[in-house]
Amino acid sequence: KKINDNFGHHVGDEVLILVSDLLKETMRSRDLLSRFGGEEFVALLPFADSNKAKAIAMRINDKIAQYDFSSLVLQTKVTFSIGVATMTDNQMSFDDLLHNADLAMYQAKEQGRNTVVCYQNISEAPS
Repeated sequence: KKINDNFGHHVGDEVLILVSDLLKETMRSRDLLSRFGGEEFVALLPFADSNKAKAIAMRINDKIAQYDFSSLVLQTKVTFSIGVATMTDNQMSFDDLLHNADLAMYQAKEQGRNTVVCYQNISEAPS
């Protein structure tokens, strides 16, 4: 949002394209990436336990943090906050899994951006 506000939607779209390319380069060939909202992505990582999922998320975070976005004339940092949630049993719905990842992502944002948080390491606040 800050990039769109400061540099225009065209630059924001270019950043999203670059970020999605960086994500795809970092992920495994069997993983699935989708843009979920304005500036949110969802990645499905089949056969990845919480340790593997966190390792992939940390690689993604490092790649984004190290990338030089100056080709887009950006004078701001692009940050990533990643929430990781793993399916603990076959009875868990996709909505529950997504909810857990979302909670972890917001915890990562609260911790200062460029952070990876796993759902099992946070406690859900009462509604």
